[in-house]
Amino acid sequence: MSKKNLFIAGVVCSTFLLAACNNEEEAVEEITEEVTEETTEESVSSETTEAEIVESDAVVATVNGEEITGSKYNDMYSQTLLMFQQNGQDATDEAMVQEQTLSRLIEQELLMQEVETLGIEAPSSEIEERLEQIKSQFENEEQFEEQLAQLDLTEQALEDQLAYEIRVNKYIEQEVPEVEIDENEVQAYYDQLVSQQGEQVPALEEVRDQIEEVLMNQRRQTNFASMIEILKEESEIETLI
Repeated sequence: MSKKNLFIAGVVCSTFLLAACNNEEEAVEEITEEVTEETTEESVSSETTEAEIVESDAVVATVNGEEITGSKYNDMYSQTLLMFQQNGQDATDEAMVQEQTLSRLIEQELLMQEVETLGIEAPSSEIEERLEQIKSQFENEEQFEEQLAQLDLTEQALEDQLAYEIRVNKYIEQEVPEVEIDENEVQAYYDQLVSQQGEQVPALEEVRDQIEEVLMNQRRQTNFASMIEILKEESEIETLI
């Protein structure tokens, strides 16, 4: 899959954790100064079978009394299936895909409830800016629309997802503790890179900023995961499928 396809798919598979992973990969790529050109482009299908689809008005889970319906589940299932395929995971394991789908929906609902409680909004200007950034990765509007179709998305659905991401990122900035990285961590990470990549790795001072970014993203992932677990423990959650 090309980088521009991954760009939009990364939005679809959005969670803070995934965004942090993508930032880490970009930083490592800068450190090693490697550019991978794919000679073939794989076709990734997010189509689901009839057995995997639930009724659109069925309730698949409740979170603090708020219902998650089949329509949301079916959309998320397709996205989770796509994520499995992109990551080389077994997309034929329906039980695992279902489990991940429900988990992502529940986490999304928990975060949205927190965002709503705090009154955090996504300005239309920020949504439009993010949308234009995505569109700029494509040669033309037709190519962009083709990718949306491949991902079973409308442009409005993408805008809604972007609005959700913006609101959650603001929540994270507000609620997730700041992280600090010490010199020992930087040196240890650099030594690991050198042991893996050898002479391809530039001098430490040339890549210090990228290494610190990677380490901070790792720490943020851990802090964010802990926060999600706390929200789950404090909430009433029931899965119905």
